[in-house]
Amino acid sequence: MQSKAYKVFCEEFQRHIEEFQAQLDSGQDIATERRKHSARFHTIRGGSGFFGLSVVSQLSGALEDLLLEEGFSSENDLPKVKSYFESLKLEAQKLLENS
Repeated sequence: MQSKAYKVFCEEFQRHIEEFQAQLDSGQDIATERRKHSARFHTIRGGSGFFGLSVVSQLSGALEDLLLEEGFSSENDLPKVKSYFESLKLEAQKLLENS
């Protein structure tokens, strides 16, 4: 049986994924809200680390760090963001199927 905390983490993880995907789909420049988005991935990173989900923690950490890099621009960095995010979504899908 899974703990209540793990279930809450899974729900929040899914919500963060959906919200960031909506931002990408909207075509808006993610650089304008990159601190908000980095905080989103920081939250995922912390929760996944707590539950021992190392791949999720590494990917969310990479996204957090990338978004906080000085000189970040959607024009130059969006392909890398999308690549990390696609990998994170795959991990989320696996996790949520097993929860």
